[in-house]
Amino acid sequence: MGLKFARATSATWGLLVLLGTGRTLLTQENDKGAIIAIRVTDVSGAAVEGAEVLFVEQTRRAYEVKRTDKTGRALAELKPGKYEVKVTATRFKSVVIHYIEVAAAEHKQFEVSLEALPPVPDIVDPVEPLIEPAHIEPRDTEIRERFTSPYVDEPLTQLVERLPELKSLQPAADQQQLPMILQKIGERMDDFVRDVGNLIAHEQVTQEKLKANGDIEAKERFQDEYLILHHGNEWGSSAEYRMDDKGNQLGPVGLSRGYLVTSGHALSCIQFSTAAQSQSRSRFRYLGNAMLGSRETYVLAFAQRPDEVGFATVMKFGAKQVQIPTQGILWVDKGNFQILRIRSDLLAPNSDIQLEQRTTDVTLAEVRLQDVPNPLWLPSHADVYIEIDWHKFRNLHRYTHYRRYRVSVKIGAPH
Repeated sequence: MGLKFARATSATWGLLVLLGTGRTLLTQENDKGAIIAIRVTDVSGAAVEGAEVLFVEQTRRAYEVKRTDKTGRALAELKPGKYEVKVTATRFKSVVIHYIEVAAAEHKQFEVSLEALPPVPDIVDPVEPLIEPAHIEPRDTEIRERFTSPYVDEPLTQLVERLPELKSLQPAADQQQLPMILQKIGERMDDFVRDVGNLIAHEQVTQEKLKANGDIEAKERFQDEYLILHHGNEWGSSAEYRMDDKGNQLGPVGLSRGYLVTSGHALSCIQFSTAAQSQSRSRFRYLGNAMLGSRETYVLAFAQRPDEVGFATVMKFGAKQVQIPTQGILWVDKGNFQILRIRSDLLAPNSDIQLEQRTTDVTLAEVRLQDVPNPLWLPSHADVYIEIDWHKFRNLHRYTHYRRYRVSVKIGAPH
């Protein structure tokens, strides 16, 4: 069955009214900034507070971002040039103005009317790793509620404030490329699903307990042989185990000493295969382009729907098991549509197990195997940060020496 995409939220023209232009004639240099004033309203004429106004200069691709005040107004001082202007606000369709040309010392005013956005349709859904928290005595204190918009809905200025790694982002003008990007990612992941098979790697893990200020309170290190068994792209069809150098399965190392045990990151990219996307219930947003090292990437945000989670992070707390809806950011190579990095976060805190934050950051690297003509991209690093019941933890995973695992064994009880 082919992948079906709902219509992407594309930039839509609203009512654009040129209120007036004026040029202040001064005997100064031509590089004096132009002043652009924009007022954003809904179709009834009411001011839209907090709308994001993005000015993108078309030659240098430099950009300026402003937000509207309670009167719906935003003011920007721009260098002379030709600009594309995009206006976005939560629950409204975007408006893109092609183009505004401004000269030195020029003053222009615009009014933009935004049309309300219908409910966003389904697109896809992520698979997330298993996390087993340590035995922490729960407190009676209620978990702190920190509601924020999902990454796919949040204005770009706020999202960059939350995620500093997006500061170099060159924002996307619209969402027209999103279906193509998702399709190409799916095809790339289909090849990975076909070729990956069963693997084993050497894993080094650093487990850290953190103080309230983020400093390390205690830490432990261990090494293991990390077994990755892959049987398909359905949820639960793959498994990951830790073994010693004699092939014996290891139990949850560090759990009895109050550390968190985290695993399940090796095949996290399978969530974006064509088959997985076709079963999904997540939403995507094309944020823009950015450099990741020497590679030019597409940057995408994704978020699960809380009431329609098909693939989920699972957390075990004693006898209790909880599914945690997630959201995240993808960095995708523009040349071959390979996922290079996956950041995953909670969609919202979970009061059932006093979980306030869980951030996983997985970096993938090229791995070559003799029996696979094309390289596989597998995790080289996976960093996990968790705040649970007012305690803070960080686990650092490093993976090396991937090779094919061909021996047929029966996994017995952990040692």
